[in-house]
Amino acid sequence: MEEAKSLAARGMPQGRFQLVIDGTTEETLWGWRLLRRAGELHDGMMNWSRVRGVRPQAMESYGQYGRFGLPWHLPSDFSATIRGIIQGTSIIRLDGDVGELWDRDVLHHTTKAWNLGQWKKAWRKDVVGLTTSNAIDRAVQRALNSKYSVEPRGCKSTLKILRNGEVIQEAHHSCWWA
Repeated sequence: MEEAKSLAARGMPQGRFQLVIDGTTEETLWGWRLLRRAGELHDGMMNWSRVRGVRPQAMESYGQYGRFGLPWHLPSDFSATIRGIIQGTSIIRLDGDVGELWDRDVLHHTTKAWNLGQWKKAWRKDVVGLTTSNAIDRAVQRALNSKYSVEPRGCKSTLKILRNGEVIQEAHHSCWWA
């Protein structure tokens, strides 16, 4: 998502690119619901920290929250990106049920008295807990297992940004298991 959003800043004319996510599969919708809830919690926690004057702490200083951190460890514009997808104003589009946009007033009222422990609990229950394989709905897990396989072998991806058919930037990435 970050790369797609950065294209305009790198010279891509508006309206020339749109990232369309196929939202017709069960596993995509499961992932989208997870991202939507993460966006909601991010929005709430950023407002909570602003109102309380609590600065988001660096991921390294919050090792007790594990490798997934807290909602405020997501990119600063994460919830705005998710809101844009839901509202249809983003260059990222989900073909499928985007669901309802969360009510910011209700969210901020509900979470204004929370402490860091309550944020951690909601984050673990609603987002991090759903990313573990034993929490994934069995039908989704079967669908994923039948379509995808991750084997410990090397891989590489290349991102090329073109302008008028010329490569203006190129980046190479290795997969995490390589």
